[in-house]
Amino acid sequence: MAKENLIHVKLEYEEARQSKRDILLTEASLLKIARIIKTYKELRVRELELKEELKERYEELRASIRATRAYLPILKMPKLLEDIERKHEEKMERLEETAEIKKPKEKKLPIIQPKKVEKQKEDPLEAQLREIQEKLGQLG
Repeated sequence: MAKENLIHVKLEYEEARQSKRDILLTEASLLKIARIIKTYKELRVRELELKEELKERYEELRASIRATRAYLPILKMPKLLEDIERKHEEKMERLEETAEIKKPKEKKLPIIQPKKVEKQKEDPLEAQLREIQEKLGQLG
């Protein structure tokens, strides 16, 4: 520590001022990016929750339709219409099977509940951003 090679650089006042301003602007940009990332994570969690809920409702609806069909009387249809319907049902079953085969298993991501923030408490990112903006105001 006794023999450090220190390098001193002399900057003009305007250069130093502009450099400080650039650093503060960079910090402000990084804080804005952090806020955007935080918002994205919260929205992504909500999206996954809604998708899971939609999937559950879809399965319930599908089961309900099957149960309803079981209670309905079976219609006697002409042979031609029976063949068309049977072909359609077979095609739909094949499509469902291939969709299940092609579809990779969904990874269950842990659902992280966003923390509820009281409106009275200020976000630390917002406080830092406000401080940087105040410093920029003092510089310029």
